[in-house]
Amino acid sequence: MDHYVIAWSDALLVGDPTIDAQHRRLVELIAGVPDYETADDAALLPEVLDHAAWHFSDEESFMSRIGYPALAAHRDEHKLLTRTLLAYKREYDEGKTDLYNLKHFLFRWIRDHIMDVDRKIGQYLAAQRRGGAGKE
Repeated sequence: MDHYVIAWSDALLVGDPTIDAQHRRLVELIAGVPDYETADDAALLPEVLDHAAWHFSDEESFMSRIGYPALAAHRDEHKLLTRTLLAYKREYDEGKTDLYNLKHFLFRWIRDHIMDVDRKIGQYLAAQRRGGAGKE
């Protein structure tokens, strides 16, 4: 089985210090989930899910405050990700998947979500700071 490294990278920066700190914490939490069953896996997965739910709520409030035009679509993306995360967690709890597959999904999800969907928040914010209308 191939191993991969999950680590924070400045390529994941969105441009808001609070959002970036929350993303960094999510990456750290995901990196802490073991690849294989250990005594700690039961405690780490709920922490990842709890932090993700809290982050989504905070990020949506932030987008609302800055007038982000794609808030509704972004909120829908968060709902889909939450359902998918819960489905993966359920499959893990039922023994239908293992920690390696769950961790790999979490890593791909956070990397792709931040670098695609969340990056647009940063672009909008930067345009607002420059006095532009922003792009979506």
